[in-house]
Amino acid sequence: MTDTLPTPSPFAPKDPARRRYALAAAWAAAKETPKIAPHYSFDYVRFNVLDDAQKAAGRLAAKELDFKALISQTNAITQPAPIGNGASVEWMSQPSAKNQFGAEIVEQLATAPIGAPTPVITSSFGGFYILLPLGREDRALSEGELQSEQQRAFSDWLNNARGDAVLVQRLIDPITLIPQAVRDAARNFQARYGNP
Repeated sequence: MTDTLPTPSPFAPKDPARRRYALAAAWAAAKETPKIAPHYSFDYVRFNVLDDAQKAAGRLAAKELDFKALISQTNAITQPAPIGNGASVEWMSQPSAKNQFGAEIVEQLATAPIGAPTPVITSSFGGFYILLPLGREDRALSEGELQSEQQRAFSDWLNNARGDAVLVQRLIDPITLIPQAVRDAARNFQARYGNP
């Protein structure tokens, strides 16, 4: 027995961009993207070379300087070449932190003790980080972050669904997209007034 795809509806969009839009709309109607996400407040220093990061971690552990001083010193060293950079971050969402710093950094922000410097972390985006987590709390995502998360979740889902052609066809078929009451009203209109 062979699997057959359902016959496409004559109302299905032919343009690939319209099909993707229709599929995204169907997916959004069926899925709920969380509007709340963990947010982190933290200081960080990013080093270009592992040896510099390890020396800085040793200086922090020996209490030779505090984290703010480490940020200042790291940012000040520019000759013969910058060794890295540091900054303070006020309440960055988990998705934004993952996009900017990488999953390894987010994992440390989520689990490391508040107020204590982390060991040196190697980011998949490049560079070596020392973090100082200052706070964690759940907050609402901004509208832009929410839209980005919805698009990311849809893209992930679509990539996984591409192997299931029956599911994709069912989602873009207007028979599953358009409520029965709307289809009935359209048929009644056509029966009463004829095809436009």
